[in-house]
Amino acid sequence: MRVRIAQRRNDFLQAFRLLYDAYLTRGYIAPHPARIRFGPHYAYNSTRTLVVETRAGNVVGTLSVVGDSHRGLPMELVYGREVAALRSLRRRLAEATGFAIRLPGQHRSATAFFALTRFLVQYCYWCRYDDLLITVHPLQVPFYEQVLGFEVLAGCRPHPMVQGAPGVALRLDLRTAHWRVGRYLSRRYLYPRICPRNFLVPPMSEADRRFFTALYYGSVDQPTAAVYEPPQRAA
Repeated sequence: MRVRIAQRRNDFLQAFRLLYDAYLTRGYIAPHPARIRFGPHYAYNSTRTLVVETRAGNVVGTLSVVGDSHRGLPMELVYGREVAALRSLRRRLAEATGFAIRLPGQHRSATAFFALTRFLVQYCYWCRYDDLLITVHPLQVPFYEQVLGFEVLAGCRPHPMVQGAPGVALRLDLRTAHWRVGRYLSRRYLYPRICPRNFLVPPMSEADRRFFTALYYGSVDQPTAAVYEPPQRAA
């Protein structure tokens, strides 16, 4: 298995279909004729969709990271006040969303999860984000707090994007994360370094943005233009 940033239309199609299947199974979404899970934020200039693929090129895991921009973050639909408070401190924010893994066996799933989140963390450090934000089910909070060093940003609230299922907003302070998770896990996530060349991938193209928007919404009239902008690193 290897992790990379999606580039081709088929990469995105497999990722969105995997996400759809996972969300449908959990009851987070209603059936959709396109059999994909898609939203405008997947085509933002600041968004990169990560995929875990097998040697045969099959996508078995996905996760998207949305960098803060003038369009905001998807989670602000529910946690707008908390995100605004962090932004007022001039912190550079990113949100991880659209997570799914489909592999038989707990060990293989754990391996894919580690590879995916390791790439995510190194990408966020490379972009010099200060905080990584996520929304998880309340039952998952202890794992993210005790193992990965997240802290609760906002308490449990119903989330309209997943049929009102409960969600808790978590925050990982990337400036201090290495202290919170301990030396062993920190080194596993940060070393060896992923070559920065792997991060220099454009966002979803305008042609693909129009394709998926039309497929999902039945129209291309969504304000999600994705002209290439390299990931922006802080000065």
